[in-house]
Order: sequence, then C-alpha cells, then structure tokens
Amino acid sequence: MLAEVNNNYDPRFTLDTDQMQQQTDAEDSAVCFQVDAFFADGVAGIGVVVKRPRAADSESCQSSCLAYSVLEAELEAILSALEYAWNDRIQSLVIQSDSKIAVDALNLREMPMAWGSYPVFSKCLSLIPKFSSVVFTFIPRSMNNVADCLASQARANLLSHSSLV
Repeated sequence: MLAEVNNNYDPRFTLDTDQMQQQTDAEDSAVCFQVDAFFADGVAGIGVVVKRPRAADSESCQSSCLAYSVLEAELEAILSALEYAWNDRIQSLVIQSDSKIAVDALNLREMPMAWGSYPVFSKCLSLIPKFSSVVFTFIPRSMNNVADCLASQARANLLSHSSLV
C-alpha cells in the first residue's frame, strides 16, 4: 500500500506535554477548520467546514481541482483552509484533517516522501508564518463526516461555492 494513503499512527512523531498544552490553549480560542478531500481520476473534491468559537452555525466551502495523488488532494484541502483564514483575516486557527500523513508532515515542517505533492506542501508552509497561531491536528474519519460529505459532493459535481450550515 502506498504511504500516502496509509493514515496509521506514526510512532516517530509525538507531542510532548508542553506542546499538547499549547495545542489545547490554541484550540479554545481559535477558529477551527475541518478539511477533507475526495480524490479520483486526477480530480479532487475539497470540503472545508469553518467553526468559529461560540458561533451557533458553521460555514462550509466546496471546490474541485486537479490533483495527482490522495496526499496532494489532502494538502489542497488544508491549503484551502489556510487561504480562507488569510482572506478572512483570522489570526489563530486549528486545522483538523483525517490525513495523518499530511498533519504529521506539516507539524514537522518536512515531507520526506511524495515529491509530486511538494509544491502544495510548500505553499502551505509559506502561509503558516502569516498567522499568530496555526495548529494541525489529526482527527479520525468518523469525526470528519461533514467535510468528507462536502468533498465527495464537490468531486462528483465539480462544485465551487461557500454556504452557511
């Protein structure tokens, strides 16, 4: 199985106690983005759910783009969240993804494999310093249902729009 579609735990990457506390503090006041991608036949559907602190409603975005791999599609979803945050002048954000490989690579700021995905990975890295706080966290697929549904729908219908959910 290709490494880029294997989202299993990587024992080489762990957070120490201080990092976990910083992550928890950032998550309490940050805008949360849940992202996902649906990839097939060179086209990716992107789904992004935006949850603002203490807001009753969430926002959603859908888009589609060309991609060459599952990992590149997942990174495109993360890049979409970073660009949305930058355009909306959000300074503190948490990006949750069910792609363990993408989350680990962004947290480590290095991607030792899948060079075809490197241009999108590099764009993500270039946006991170523009924010006061960016936290990338892995969430199980079962907790990412809305973003997954949006991504699947965007891929099937080649959609591109935002809405309130």
